Amino acid sequence: MWIPTEHEKFGVVIASFRGTVPHGLLLEIGDTVQILEKCDGWYRGFALKNPNIKGIFPSNYIHLKNACVKNKGQFEMVIPTEDSVITEMTSTLRDWGTMWKQLYVRNEGDLFHRLWHIMNEILDLRRQVLVGHLTHDRMKDIKRHITARLDWGNEQLGLDLVPRKEYAMVDPEEISITELYRLMEHRHRKKDTPIPASSHHLFVQMKSLMCSNLGEELEVIFSLFDSKENRPIRKGKEGERC
Repeated sequence: MWIPTEHEKFGVVIASFRGTVPHGLLLEIGDTVQILEKCDGWYRGFALKNPNIKGIFPSNYIHLKNACVKNKGQFEMVIPTEDSVITEMTSTLRDWGTMWKQLYVRNEGDLFHRLWHIMNEILDLRRQVLVGHLTHDRMKDIKRHITARLDWGNEQLGLDLVPRKEYAMVDPEEISITELYRLMEHRHRKKDTPIPASSHHLFVQMKSLMCSNLGEELEVIFSLFDSKENRPIRKGKEGERC
């Protein structure tokens, strides 16, 4: 007999389920699900990406996660208690995965490789956050890097930009239209602000010098060498390397 769940409300799919049983719900690895009922090793619920379609799926295919429930009952709302940046990161990477494959099909090699590097960077940053041993300042710095990369990828793929407050997505239902407009205006203004050129300091220590005319002024000329490209590094127009 199906009984409503009390604590098993939210989870992540850890193995794809093809929904080959009657009333089965098709699920892919990484999907997030809301669980409504349970019965003998099965759950009944829906994927958050498509809440209108409900079905059943094996409970051992789901990794349960902590969540709080609002308005318990028929119209209850389940909200994950994990960090909102982690939640956004997981769902965004899943969406990017499909679009990333299409870039390869369309022979957009440059964006394909750049997005691949960004996705790996985000996964590495995600692992650092999940470890849970970061200081407050380091955590804030990592979240800044994560959201910057998420926004870059969304822009490159033509997806909607996400309004943020303290690196977390804002809920349009809990913020006024005026405040939402201010957040987006601030983002566009920040985006249009030119990035100042970075400067570097190089310390050179000269241990010995041989010269026949010590009474004259000397000029010491040196160059930087790129061992990977096997050539000296020179500065071209507008600071690019040539």
